[in-house]
Amino acid sequence: MNTELFQKFSEFEDELIKKYNEHPFYRGIDSLSDETFRKFVIQIGFVSFEFVKFLERAKFAFENEAIREAARHILRDEIPVDGPTHQDNRVSDLTMIGFTLDEILNTPATNDTKKTIEGYYSLVKYPQENYDLKVLTAVRVIGEVLVGETYRHVVEQMVKRLGLNPDKSLFYTFHWKHDQKGGTSDAGGEGHTEYYDKVMQEMITDEAKLQIAKDSAQRAFQVRCDFHNQFLN
Repeated sequence: MNTELFQKFSEFEDELIKKYNEHPFYRGIDSLSDETFRKFVIQIGFVSFEFVKFLERAKFAFENEAIREAARHILRDEIPVDGPTHQDNRVSDLTMIGFTLDEILNTPATNDTKKTIEGYYSLVKYPQENYDLKVLTAVRVIGEVLVGETYRHVVEQMVKRLGLNPDKSLFYTFHWKHDQKGGTSDAGGEGHTEYYDKVMQEMITDEAKLQIAKDSAQRAFQVRCDFHNQFLN
């Protein structure tokens, strides 16, 4: 296990987080019209709704059992044996702050949103060389790290614009706190991003592997960033 190489990757990931938060959409989020913000919330919901299928698709081709189990852990969180699923909670949060079921269920995905979802699946295509490392990195960055950053901004705007009580939010506050890098679970344990730390340390064994991970992270970052361009004037 090479902690020094993983630390280099982590620092690179931190730079991607910084760049993500500097995207023109987030720099100008306070000046968005309420209508545009609501459109954004609905459209990012399509990406969220696709996550379980996306992660399942990625999981099937992992050779490393530790990666598979980390993915399974997250999937079990998304759809627990008992109680509401995370998507149930998303709809509950939205209706609580004034979105209608008609708005949530019948608004179509835009072409740009559909392109983003296609981009997600392109990251986990099979076969590809160094599948485990590339796809593990992509899933971590696009499915956890940047999701946490997204919902940090979303919660702040929902509080300002729509009167959200963040303590009552079952989906948006949860995913901000749980998915962001350095996040924690409700029980105070590690967050979703950290589920992947140990196996990534084991897989990044030399500079070549480090570069593979960086390149995959960059591609995932770009797919997620490009989604936001449809909301810019």
